[in-house]
Amino acid sequence: MMAPRKRRRADWYKAVRASERVVAAGPPPSPWMGHNQGPPLEGSRTWADHCWRRSQRAAWRRAPLEVVRRRVGRARKLGLAYERYVLVILERGVNLQAAIFGFAGTLVRGALARADIDSRGRVTPLAGVMAKLSRLTECLVFVAAHLAGREDARTLVGQVDAGAGAVIDEVAVSADPPDRADGGSAVTSGMLGDLVRRRGLAPSAAFLVGAWIAERRAASDAGLGLFVPAADYFNDANRS
Repeated sequence: MMAPRKRRRADWYKAVRASERVVAAGPPPSPWMGHNQGPPLEGSRTWADHCWRRSQRAAWRRAPLEVVRRRVGRARKLGLAYERYVLVILERGVNLQAAIFGFAGTLVRGALARADIDSRGRVTPLAGVMAKLSRLTECLVFVAAHLAGREDARTLVGQVDAGAGAVIDEVAVSADPPDRADGGSAVTSGMLGDLVRRRGLAPSAAFLVGAWIAERRAASDAGLGLFVPAADYFNDANRS
């Protein structure tokens, strides 16, 4: 029978070798935008996972109180949850300065990149949109719209802008056919990049609020700092 001291040493070496194998193998690839390829932070006892948990706690507690207050205020002006805003700072080292919104399915009712228009030629804003847009301050606000076959696309966006208090700084309209396999959006990475670069900003200083899979991919390809699903962004209207 192995002595208790030798058994503890054998168990220690066994744990170290297991941790080394985890580190060597690395975590499985993830399709999530912004994922840093870290291990699961719950329910694991390896040394590598312990280091990740310790680093995560340290990253969130280092900021002085005044910095936290400033970040909370800035996140509120952008309409973002505090955690989303700070994660961009921690991962990319930039402060978000511009918000880009899709149009059909994001700001107004519609599907497959075509807004629903009533008999009076008016669009119908989705729930929470006007309240959220009207509270955006100290940031650039862009709309990337795809309304194929409509020459009055900017006029339709203008209806939303007027109702929100004239907060939209620029509108980009795509005439490309929608990618129906991805849910209908024709917003491209080039379209998004051009919007922010015309204002002298790096793409990472902007975030996109959208409703389509293709918009998420376009945001990633353009190097934007963040993609936020429209349902999440506008459902938080009463909290930010």
